[in-house]
Amino acid sequence: MQLTYDPVIRKVLEDARKHQFDILLAEALDRLSRDQEHVAALYKQLSFCNTRLITLAEGDVSELHVGLKGTMNALFLKDLADKIRRGQRGRMEARRSPGGLPYDYDVLYELGPGGEPERGKRRVNPEQATVIRRIF
Repeated sequence: MQLTYDPVIRKVLEDARKHQFDILLAEALDRLSRDQEHVAALYKQLSFCNTRLITLAEGDVSELHVGLKGTMNALFLKDLADKIRRGQRGRMEARRSPGGLPYDYDVLYELGPGGEPERGKRRVNPEQATVIRRIF
């Protein structure tokens, strides 16, 4: 199976194959990808080209970093997705919008009992609702 990379990463790999640089410097492995398979393949291809991968967070990256950080990054993504879904479910159960602003609604700015803004409240935009009724 061929992995699909971001166009920038594809260009980096192309330049590495042409030996246009010796070191790839990044903030951290998760800035390159949080997908464990992508990080492992990227590291392998860079190693094949004799290009070192160095990150400010991990230092000189080795197979150990790729395995451990790759696993941690993949778990982070799964955990983040679970938290987002749980938050969205809570919003829906509270009869609030769980996401962005759909067409024909406006954000309703109200303060709750504690003086904090109540998030996720919407009201129908009469002008845009006319368009929706015309469509349907």
